[in-house]
Amino acid sequence: MRETKIKDSIYKLNLNDKDSVIIDDTGKSIACFAVKDNIALDKNVINELKILSQNLGKKDIRICLHSDRDNTLHNMINLIYKKEKNIPHKHKDKSESYHIIEGQMIISLFNDKGTITDECLLDKNDTFLFRVGKDTFHTTVSATEYVIFHETRSGPFPKDGDSVRFHT
Repeated sequence: MRETKIKDSIYKLNLNDKDSVIIDDTGKSIACFAVKDNIALDKNVINELKILSQNLGKKDIRICLHSDRDNTLHNMINLIYKKEKNIPHKHKDKSESYHIIEGQMIISLFNDKGTITDECLLDKNDTFLFRVGKDTFHTTVSATEYVIFHETRSGPFPKDGDSVRFHT
């Protein structure tokens, strides 16, 4: 049997290549939209994401693997920092999944009165994926200085958002 060597993919994303990404700073966090449809990510792009965030003053940032807000499926690599306050929110008609890449994140679920009904610690070495069902109040909070995770949910994403925030 002949051994085949597989070369690195030509589709590896590079955040430093202006022809690979479009930067959008008009949203809640800075977004790097991938230009190509076929994309491979490696540890280098995760390091580039951390460096870019550091250079921007430790700002939350995401890589959007979809081309724009109007796509029907949104795939994002998010880097978020630990925050003092995180207001529960829900998406009436959308579920979403979180898959840990680096760090730890606490997903808290709430009832309509604002009481925590369940919590899950996501960690790449143990429970690494959590799906939040539609119409469920929740928060995503970094349990480490920052967390990097893959988020998937259906689109489109309207410019004014699609979240319902919990009001006390």
